[in-house]
Amino acid sequence: MERSKCIRSEYSRIGWIFLPLLLITMEAPINRQVGIISQGDAENVTVALTALAIMDVIESMLKSVVSPSQSIQIFIVLVNTRKDFWSAVVFVTFMGFVTAGVMLTLGLTPCGDFIQIAFDMKEDERIIFNMGIASVCLAACIGNIDVGLKGLLSKRYHIRYCLMSGILRLLLKIVVTFGLMQTDLASRNTILIPVISQYACILSSTVFLIGAYIKLDILGELPASIPTQPPLDYLRILRMILPMGAKELTERLEPFILYAILRHTARNDRDRNDVIGYLYVVHQTGFMLIRGLFATNPLVTIYLSNTKMFDYREKYHRLVIFTIATVTIVQAIIVSFAWIPQLTRFLFVDYLKVSDEKFNLVTYPFKLWTFSPIIYGLYMFSLGVVVHSKDTKILLVCSVVQLILSGLLPYLFSLIKMSGLISGTMSVFLINTSAAFILLVYNYIHGKIGKTD
Repeated sequence: MERSKCIRSEYSRIGWIFLPLLLITMEAPINRQVGIISQGDAENVTVALTALAIMDVIESMLKSVVSPSQSIQIFIVLVNTRKDFWSAVVFVTFMGFVTAGVMLTLGLTPCGDFIQIAFDMKEDERIIFNMGIASVCLAACIGNIDVGLKGLLSKRYHIRYCLMSGILRLLLKIVVTFGLMQTDLASRNTILIPVISQYACILSSTVFLIGAYIKLDILGELPASIPTQPPLDYLRILRMILPMGAKELTERLEPFILYAILRHTARNDRDRNDVIGYLYVVHQTGFMLIRGLFATNPLVTIYLSNTKMFDYREKYHRLVIFTIATVTIVQAIIVSFAWIPQLTRFLFVDYLKVSDEKFNLVTYPFKLWTFSPIIYGLYMFSLGVVVHSKDTKILLVCSVVQLILSGLLPYLFSLIKMSGLISGTMSVFLINTSAAFILLVYNYIHGKIGKTD
């Protein structure tokens, strides 16, 4: 009886840790969906969606080192003392300012011409893109600090404050966005609506978390130093996150390469615009529905971070069971939205404001997402095991394979006259399947699957 109570308690703890991580990982696709909705009243919706899609691709690519997912892992895996904490804060802040400088350069100088050439952008698309990328430049810096603070709170099991911060960000994002849609920005400069709402929610959340740190005296709980452990230096941070950064950069380059190849292989101007605008809609909708699985990666590192040798195997098996349950739930959700016509129509026509004319264009590519939860669940769990062990070198191999496939697959599909939307969707699925398979095999060969540590 006592053992069954203990097991139920452990699963409750896993679920409690998972909730704020779920909000963190769901935030990006929700932001993108809200951003898509905010462009619905633009003078030219297709142009606005195209500019937003390209801005999102470039912004995501530039935030690869250091990204929010890397920031949270730095604070979970590497921060154990007060000195470690300040080293991590300085590092993520500095890298955020570097990213901001690159964004400003692309938005305000002729260097941005490269983006226009790569995506074959028209002048009106370029103007909107420049405004958006320059305006959003500081969001990466503030967001990394915010997520990093949540990582340390989660590691020390102050989950309630992480959950409250996530809810605050989500509510502010929705309220500010729909409030701005009632202003003149809804028809002019619509690209600024998602930018302003992003700043509002990030700043509010960061201030809230700083208050939580002061109230809980988190820095006071941390030891000044650990005699048996050297202080955290920037080289150790780089050794862990550079392979992760290469992996994320590759994942962010995937849509860049896909959009560029598909746009240049499009048969006419109409297909060219559809590929960028509506492939973006399909992909971000699919990612929104399965995004909860991305919380599995930090969940693994947090739950195993305080593990002793004798209980590693039991904790590992609990994580496996919890991940299978999560994948099953997500699978049911995406099957419902992909294969029940009423739900599919509600999602694209009523919610995302896709026109009736374009509805049939997006429905079949969206059905290809049916089995994606299995792949992404396996991928994120395997990635969490790799990061927990601090052995991230294999991610460089994944990056090379994915980069090759992202350029090769859409070109091969274009040779057999496959539709751009279907080609892009199939390419994304196969690329991520390859990464999941590589990580699974690597963990198995190196005995990281269910090992006793």
